[in-house]
Amino acid sequence: MSGRKKRKQERLPREDLVVARVREVADLPFVTQIEDHFAGMWNELGIQIKMNASTPDSEVIRLRNEVLKCLKVIDQENELPFTWIVGFWRDEKNIEVLLPQDDVKSLEDTLRAV
Repeated sequence: MSGRKKRKQERLPREDLVVARVREVADLPFVTQIEDHFAGMWNELGIQIKMNASTPDSEVIRLRNEVLKCLKVIDQENELPFTWIVGFWRDEKNIEVLLPQDDVKSLEDTLRAV
């Protein structure tokens, strides 16, 4: 990352920084849309990653793991003052939910929407 880009990101509100980094990680051909919202009442950032209907479970899990790694690094670097939740959607259905306490999944694991 260039010095200019890093300085610009340091000036962003933390929730915008998180969304920007998740968008970078999820910049993949099968991702069709990324939405975000901040629920001030719960002090929680919600991110929804929507994918093509034909996206295989293994690709969803691979993306989920990369997003998790990204969010854990951001939290360590910035001590996020809010929590987050990431939903993964395929064919208008929530197929996986990622929470801060989750661990990396094996590519053979099953998807779960809470």
